[in-house]
Amino acid sequence: MLSHSTSRRFLRSWGAFLCLLWNPLALVLAATIPTSHSSLTNSGLDSRTLGKVRERLDSVARDVWVSGTQTEAYLELDQPQLTVFNPYIFNPFTPKSSRDRVILESSFPNSSNRIVLNWLERLGPDDEQFAVIKGGAAGDPASLGYAWMIAQATTTDEGTQERLERMIEAEVEWLLEKVPRTMDGAISHRKEVTQLWSDFIYMVPPFLAARGIATSNHSLLLESYRQIKLYRSHLQDTSTHLWRHVRYGTWEDPSLWATGNAWAAAGITRVLATLTNSFHTAMYWEEIRDLALWANEIVEAGFARVKKDGLLPNHLDDPYDFSDSASSALLASTVFRLHQLGMIRKPSTTLAKAEKIRSKINDKIDPKTGWLRGCVNPLSWYQRTDQSPEAQAFVILLEAAWRDSRMISERNSIASKEKVFGGQGTHTRRRDR
Repeated sequence: MLSHSTSRRFLRSWGAFLCLLWNPLALVLAATIPTSHSSLTNSGLDSRTLGKVRERLDSVARDVWVSGTQTEAYLELDQPQLTVFNPYIFNPFTPKSSRDRVILESSFPNSSNRIVLNWLERLGPDDEQFAVIKGGAAGDPASLGYAWMIAQATTTDEGTQERLERMIEAEVEWLLEKVPRTMDGAISHRKEVTQLWSDFIYMVPPFLAARGIATSNHSLLLESYRQIKLYRSHLQDTSTHLWRHVRYGTWEDPSLWATGNAWAAAGITRVLATLTNSFHTAMYWEEIRDLALWANEIVEAGFARVKKDGLLPNHLDDPYDFSDSASSALLASTVFRLHQLGMIRKPSTTLAKAEKIRSKINDKIDPKTGWLRGCVNPLSWYQRTDQSPEAQAFVILLEAAWRDSRMISERNSIASKEKVFGGQGTHTRRRDR
């Protein structure tokens, strides 16, 4: 295991991580964070269609990485104040009273907690991962990690809290000590062989980063960054700045699969948000700079390959491949999150492209069934399907990210008008550094 000691000053308690559940001042600071999909504007997905998207996702989310993405999507849409994209999630205040906790009972993450607890009930006393799936990937169970931490912090049953915490510790140890690595230290996405998948970046580093902050474990936090750096060194095609899908092991997929690139960009952005909102930003400015650059590399290279119909080709190195709604939705959601963080390298053109993709995605949703049409089959990367479980989660991630990005744009617009008309203006960034 990595050492829990640190030479840098960290927040001292897990309670600080969830200060929004108790502290009145934090509640005020969080007022600018939308609390549910009800705050979507008229140009967002209507609640009926969004409800159908969720119904389809709930009905087909069987694989662990889909469940992990599902929990993140539900948190980002329903409880954005409990995600790393909330600039005050790591606010260093201490709990005040049980009365303050009652204030936010309605915002407890029931949807994501339900999913986590369902996976918990499947585990035996000797299991070492959040999910034990025969033939499954070593990295996929970690996709449940962040929601697992939220469930552990919000559930009221002490026995369940203890079981959840024990499994968090076991999952971290499993990843760091029992999964094979490359010679330079990249953790394999598979257990049976050393094999690197771009998907890994969404599954593992965000969990390690959040756990590092929550436990004041500087080494673990930096390990999340290190894994991204190592994976990029192994998977990036230097001529395009895009990532190859699978390397090493008994077989490889060297293609520039669009969904694999979207997984990587989205995962990098979650770690970027964790560091940026950690109240230790000055300590990690080099890592933040790198992560922002690496996410923008993928976004810009991917958007440069958007087809005439406004969507990404399923394989970014094949302009004649079919247009893929799934990867388009996830990569566009990443752009809106980067905008929320103030870290888009080319904001005007990149945001405009993301808006167009989002419009195309909304048009691709069957209003009767809620299925996102025209997606790659997540289990067969050269086949098209109209019923992709993970794509349903991507729709929700996109809608939540667009909503939060839009709030930033509106706030910036108000600040600009105040300055024009002689007002003092407002701080459009979350806080002074």
